[in-house]
Amino acid sequence: MRVYFVSELPIRVPMSRAASSTALRTPPSVPTQAEYDVWEDGRIDAPSSTSSPDALWDVLDGATSRPRVERALDLLRSGDVAQVWWSLHAAAGSGSVPVRFVTLTRNGEPHAPPMHCTVQSGALSPLQGDALAGAAAALARASGSERIAQELSQQLLRTTACDAVVVALDDPRSGDLTIAHAVGFPREAPHARLRARWLDAVELGLATAAAVEGFEITLPLEDADPAARRGACTLRWGADAAPDTRALAPLAHALVRVATAALERDRTEQRASDRRRAATVAATAGSIGAELRNQIVGVSSAAQLLRYRAAEDPVMERNVGRVLRDVEQLNALANALQELAAPHALRLTPMDPDAVWDDVIEGHRGALERRALSLERTRAAHRARCAIDAARLAQAFGHILRNAIEAAPEESTITLASFRLQNGAWRSVLHNGGAPIPPELLPRVFDLLVSGVPHRSGVGLALTRQIVDEHQGAVTIESGPAAADGTRVVVTLPGTADRG
Repeated sequence: MRVYFVSELPIRVPMSRAASSTALRTPPSVPTQAEYDVWEDGRIDAPSSTSSPDALWDVLDGATSRPRVERALDLLRSGDVAQVWWSLHAAAGSGSVPVRFVTLTRNGEPHAPPMHCTVQSGALSPLQGDALAGAAAALARASGSERIAQELSQQLLRTTACDAVVVALDDPRSGDLTIAHAVGFPREAPHARLRARWLDAVELGLATAAAVEGFEITLPLEDADPAARRGACTLRWGADAAPDTRALAPLAHALVRVATAALERDRTEQRASDRRRAATVAATAGSIGAELRNQIVGVSSAAQLLRYRAAEDPVMERNVGRVLRDVEQLNALANALQELAAPHALRLTPMDPDAVWDDVIEGHRGALERRALSLERTRAAHRARCAIDAARLAQAFGHILRNAIEAAPEESTITLASFRLQNGAWRSVLHNGGAPIPPELLPRVFDLLVSGVPHRSGVGLALTRQIVDEHQGAVTIESGPAAADGTRVVVTLPGTADRG
């Protein structure tokens, strides 16, 4: 196996619609020239004139992580791929374009160490530099994740002469990779076959080359910050047209880095738009709540006076009682609206969200028992670690569980399952077997003042989404056949562990 360190090359490319430019910086702690034999267990034999550590990950200390090196060695030992590499970045936020790489290939020589590591430099040709500048300008103008994925596919086809491209993006709502654009691949067919390589790309930043249905290269869509990986893409050539990966890598990685920056910019703009919309909704809710409260005080006072003066009239007593019950419901609505409008500074603590569910379930034991409901709980096999405001998140979980308790048939079972996703995120799925939400209502269940249950305020789920959004998470609802003829609420929260 050979390992190449491809030396840096200053490149300037537009990283946004404003076409701002930045140059590369050199990561520390990586030798510029060295050569090693690498054995199956990662041990290295260095030239006699070189004093070196005992293992490959020690050589790369400061530029990579041991899990990444070990996974790369596993892939090569398995024979599933012919080559693995990854880019070396400058510090996160520097805006540099990565064109330094560690590349591992199997050593085919008999009676030799199974891998060989060399330090080797490479650079973009003038033609590649021109191609990158044009592609970067086109990507900087693209807007929307699908449009960016389409533009990236077209630029990769044009600049690398590949026959097919598929781009898979990290869906923040589902927590999975979904195909955003495909050219030359059936849109859904490659997902199962390529998913493992896409996960290696997203989780560890590994690029791979394999002789499958021709020759395929899979690249991570990553920025200088490893946590900003947004997906992966796979390029395919015919068996007789396999490219020189060392010559191709700097250009391909620079292209996907520009695309990642465009995706991050698009998501930032979308989050800003969502925050403005949420702020408008909250301000409106606060105004409505304050006005309601003013009217409630007058109506409640008048009803109490009528009750005092008509104490001997049973008909009047019943009607006044009905008015006061309606006043209580309106008062609850006013409180909920003002809760939605009130500013909240999150007090984030790294912890397992399942612990929040423990407290919420315990607080609702009485409501479950009153309807003879059982709750079956399945915890995540591995504890998650998320940055959460436990008190605030408990409000969201409480609204979700109360809705499930009210919707579930008596003497039925509510199920709650939690998972830790491969990217470190946490997910919970709460299911009840009650009547499905009407299809015309389902797209609007998180909107303010929308409820399918009589005498309900329609604020609880709007507040739930607000709280989950504050945690940079996602909440979705499925109902009907898609949710086993019941209703399923899925909450996903990002993990705090470095994915890098």
